Amino acid sequence: MRSKTNITVYVILIAGCCMMLPAMAQWEEVEETNGSAIIQSPYISVDTLQATVVLGDQITVSGVVEDDPEAVQIWVTGENYRLLGVNATVGDDGTFSYTVPGDLTPPAGQCYLVVQHPMTNGVFDVYARSPGSTTDFSIVNDWGWGVDLGSLAASEAITALCDMLNSPNCDDTYIRLSFEVLDPAVQWIRIDAVGSYDVGETFTVSGSACLPEGTELHYAFTLEGETAPARNGTVTVSGTDNIRYWHFPVDSTGMTEGRYTLNVTAPGGEPAATAQFELYGFSHPRPSLDGNYEIERLHVDPPLANIVAGGAFRLEGEIRLEGSYRDYTFPPAHSLVFATGIDDPVWSYNIAIDGVPNFQTYQTVGNHQLSIAGWDLAYQSDTEVSVLVNLTGTVPTGDGADDILLFHSFQRSDDTVVVGSDYRLNVSLSETSPATPPVTSIPLSQGWNFVSTPKTLSIGKDTTAIFAGVDTAGHSIFRYDTPTRSWIPLKPTDRIRPLEGYWIYAAADVDIPLSYATGTPQAPPERALAVGWNAIGFSDTRPTAARDALLSLGNSWSVLMGFDAESQTYETSIIRGGSGDHSDAGWMLPAKGYWLYMTEDGTLAAIGA
Repeated sequence: MRSKTNITVYVILIAGCCMMLPAMAQWEEVEETNGSAIIQSPYISVDTLQATVVLGDQITVSGVVEDDPEAVQIWVTGENYRLLGVNATVGDDGTFSYTVPGDLTPPAGQCYLVVQHPMTNGVFDVYARSPGSTTDFSIVNDWGWGVDLGSLAASEAITALCDMLNSPNCDDTYIRLSFEVLDPAVQWIRIDAVGSYDVGETFTVSGSACLPEGTELHYAFTLEGETAPARNGTVTVSGTDNIRYWHFPVDSTGMTEGRYTLNVTAPGGEPAATAQFELYGFSHPRPSLDGNYEIERLHVDPPLANIVAGGAFRLEGEIRLEGSYRDYTFPPAHSLVFATGIDDPVWSYNIAIDGVPNFQTYQTVGNHQLSIAGWDLAYQSDTEVSVLVNLTGTVPTGDGADDILLFHSFQRSDDTVVVGSDYRLNVSLSETSPATPPVTSIPLSQGWNFVSTPKTLSIGKDTTAIFAGVDTAGHSIFRYDTPTRSWIPLKPTDRIRPLEGYWIYAAADVDIPLSYATGTPQAPPERALAVGWNAIGFSDTRPTAARDALLSLGNSWSVLMGFDAESQTYETSIIRGGSGDHSDAGWMLPAKGYWLYMTEDGTLAAIGA
């Protein structure tokens, strides 16, 4: 998607001359004026699309587009369903709306929708060969090759469309969305996405259900590694439509930080649904007014309770400047200083002005201290200024003392700290520091899942038959063959091997227990990888930083990308040598599969046996 770019131009008048300079914090002893210009590429925003639709109900997608094209194209894929390249007229006000009638609703299951914008030339570079056809599902383009979407699964078909739209030969932009069609004859429970919260916060958990009104659901929160629930209770389903709803408040006071699983079940145990979320074990009180700032957010990964000496660490936060120093948001002669005790630190930061981040992100590698000059933070006092900070590195080996993950303060020009401006985030590390329990199963979420086995499986329990109890809704289980660029459907007798990534569809959430092989004199697994995208598995039962897990590949890999089965979207990519959100200190997780791009052939060695 394209985004708006806000450029502020400062015009400085000096002795009758006029100079145009990049936006800066402020200029003293000159006469200044400024104005803002928006350089804006065409874009799409969608304001209406139901996340769930009952079979037989109409589906409406509507929104706003920039640059006044005559129409946008609508694409919908579902199980044995294709609606390809149908035009939706754009009004004079830039709005569009398209409705799929109830008698044309896709069958029950996960569906995908793309809205395509032709950009400034008004020409769709990708289009259906036979729009609206019920027999011809081919898409074509202006540079000479096409794809038949009819033989692909719904998610694969929409991915093939997006791949074509992402071609450098195509200037069209698009937005990709998903929704689910539900069969009212089948009972189910859904949990809305649960965010991450600090211990002590009160938040609301909500969801929907296809159950009789008044049905009493039981819920329980269980901390990872524990068996007894930390909280439980009941909630009642209400509503008169086919889809009914439920919600309840959660006061997390007294709960322990860490990853929680929420289970919601109907009487008798079926249907049921699960969701996971994080509770962070520290709050971020505002320092005294001498500090002149507010911590808007500060999250660490993994949570403090799961930090292990020698493991990868990542922190991201936002600090908002408050009040004023004379006429400025920050004393120009002071500095905002950050420090850390972690090993191999990589800092990156950006300064947001009135909610808009600067066009440039600054990075510092290897230094345990980051200092931002007051001049860069000293804007007019009515300006909203925030500092966006990211820190990655390795947690040091603890000796039982507190290790500083983050310290920041205001410092004067003589390096003394302004009283009341300091904030510390510590973690106590020792040989008994808690660690993530080893993974002994593969959790499957409803929809497509990208999975792997963390270790070699025991004989007799090492084939595709371990998934025999999964309702795949008629989908095959696939592996991807890089040399031939083809998908290979698996037979029940095919072996499930470490270091291999597998795609499997599940009609409902389910856990697949794993039986690991006992130790033998055989060497640990390894796998040859080819140039291009490879579907790989992670070979340990506990999380590991990507740069450590892929060390055997040297410099032959460039991009690693996981898949979030709960949201049915790809995760932020990890880039070799990257920083910030793309840092290669990011975790690889047990039982997950990953796409790995190889720039040359290489051999991936297991890090566990």
